[in-house]
Amino acid sequence: MEKLTPGVLLVLAALLYGCSPAEQRQAETQTRRGAAEAESAAKRAAGTARRHLSDGALTLKVKGAMAASDRLDTSGIDVSAKNGVVYLEGHVKDLQQKTLAHRIAESTLDPAVKLVDNLGTVEAGGAKPKGG
Repeated sequence: MEKLTPGVLLVLAALLYGCSPAEQRQAETQTRRGAAEAESAAKRAAGTARRHLSDGALTLKVKGAMAASDRLDTSGIDVSAKNGVVYLEGHVKDLQQKTLAHRIAESTLDPAVKLVDNLGTVEAGGAKPKGG
């Protein structure tokens, strides 16, 4: 038998008082089904909350590591995470800055975390390259 909370048992007992055995079984089945649906919904909500917290933690971890570097200009870098994937977006001064940002992010993350590097570089004149 599944574990039922005292409150559910009390409601079930009140519903079953004076019912036929068939009605009692039906009420018990409906109560169990409702409890299972509620438990499933709670688990889904908890999973969603965990993913959002994990994404936030990943973002903060990478941003913190980048900010700690005295060689990286982070002003044009946007770090975000969604469903456990970390995204680097924006523009940096040159290829060296792009490589440094990528290396810092990569070294900060667990190898199982995917890193998507969409950083572009700005040309010497300060203009964004065509298509970037």
